[in-house]
Amino acid sequence: MIAITTQARVFAALTGARRIDAAAYLPAPDFTAALSNAARRGAAVTIHVPGTMPWGSDRARALDARLRTLRAAGVHVVKERRRIAHLKAVVVDGCEAYLADRNFARDETVVRTDQVRAVESAIAGRSAGTGGLVLGNKAGAQALEVQLVREAPAGSAVLVVSEYANESVLVRELLARAGELHERVIVNPRGLQKPPERAALQALEAHGVDVEVARIAEKGVVVGDRAVVTSANATVGQPTMSEWAARFNGAQARTVCAHFVAAVTTGAARKLDRVLE
Repeated sequence: MIAITTQARVFAALTGARRIDAAAYLPAPDFTAALSNAARRGAAVTIHVPGTMPWGSDRARALDARLRTLRAAGVHVVKERRRIAHLKAVVVDGCEAYLADRNFARDETVVRTDQVRAVESAIAGRSAGTGGLVLGNKAGAQALEVQLVREAPAGSAVLVVSEYANESVLVRELLARAGELHERVIVNPRGLQKPPERAALQALEAHGVDVEVARIAEKGVVVGDRAVVTSANATVGQPTMSEWAARFNGAQARTVCAHFVAAVTTGAARKLDRVLE
């Protein structure tokens, strides 16, 4: 079972948990508070986070502050040194597993799965997952997105959302099919200051892709009544980066699409060429 769920369900599960195993790149403030509260009332809480971030960056400072809060509450913090912990996952009492695309922030896409042992393995750094769920490295997560675009019938509408994007396998597939599909790509403006990202987006635009910029952090692809949600950005990634991706069909895919569209609307999307003027 892989299904779209809500942040409220995740936090309700955390409220009564006795054991929590989690992973996050930069745990969101509400998630940090929920884990801290659980530890203070006696739950055994462990979280895996990146061992390194760009020194002096805003994210590094934010992570340090949140780790101080977690440790003060009694949370066991594991700093990963051999891999980049970009996975966002939590297992509650060994029987409920949840995955997020944005560190369990407010109003984000959250997935529930019954593949609890697989999620536990992924948190510990071992690849797992079967069928429509990938728990492993970035290449495996992006492969699900690429497959969705590659199999899209000519004339299909394709929606891609990602916090960042550069010359990744997904972007190359979008370029390869730009003349056959109606492609719309939305990214966060933070990446535009990086030459590789700007070049990739301008290349998509030059091939007729509708490229927009919005304050988003969602990640995934929608083609008709099929969708992929992932923790992986549409960027070239390091082999040691841990990620997840899940595939949905029918009503669940339409729910994913509605969530992405709502996030893009809230994020005040603007055309790339207007932003770069």
